[in-house]
Amino acid sequence: MPTSLPKLISENIKLGIELAGDNLDELQLEKWYLQEQEAYFESNDAGYDEDPWYKYMRHTNDNIFFSRINPNLGKGNITFFGPARGTEAKNIQNVSEDWHYNFIESSDNFREVLEREFNNSNVIEPNIFGKVNLADNSQDVVCAFSTLHHIANISDLLQEIYRILKPNGYLFIREPCAFMGDWRYSRKATPNERGISKSFFLKTSNEIGYTLDSNPIPICFEPINKTFSRLN
Repeated sequence: MPTSLPKLISENIKLGIELAGDNLDELQLEKWYLQEQEAYFESNDAGYDEDPWYKYMRHTNDNIFFSRINPNLGKGNITFFGPARGTEAKNIQNVSEDWHYNFIESSDNFREVLEREFNNSNVIEPNIFGKVNLADNSQDVVCAFSTLHHIANISDLLQEIYRILKPNGYLFIREPCAFMGDWRYSRKATPNERGISKSFFLKTSNEIGYTLDSNPIPICFEPINKTFSRLN
């Protein structure tokens, strides 16, 4: 599986000071985008919705992220980056039916699913530069759940998300791990996914102007969750 990630890994990348794939030019971005565009759809099996790991992640969404939304807000605008089938949006949709949903999804196949499953939502195909066709200060909540590690030039995307967020809006980020394996060797992954360090997230977000509402929370019950699933 070809990758756009570097064969030579610098010490700064190893230490999490720099992020591989965060300063690509137009040709490099286009190559990366095409490599990733349908890779997750093609690797995704029918058991996605029932997988214990993803079930537990949806539980953490409700308890760590969505519980922070002001229940008196009533309705607003919420954007999901890389939502795949939109499974992680369904819980909040059931609670907040009056919200307007935007889905930023590169996969043609997943966009078809989203248009079918979420009536009256706005399903948007991103461009390779990470620019989003949404107005300044227009979103109450932006969610990036286990998706940023697939995307190039994360610093630019975080800047774009800052642009579309309302003042006092929330950006919810959940990432699987700061380390996701050595991409120089064969592994079960999409071509360009890589771990993003906590220090990189905090430094970059602070430079853009985000205010940290909650310190990063490690989620460490996945093996237990899978064990209980096997026992049931």
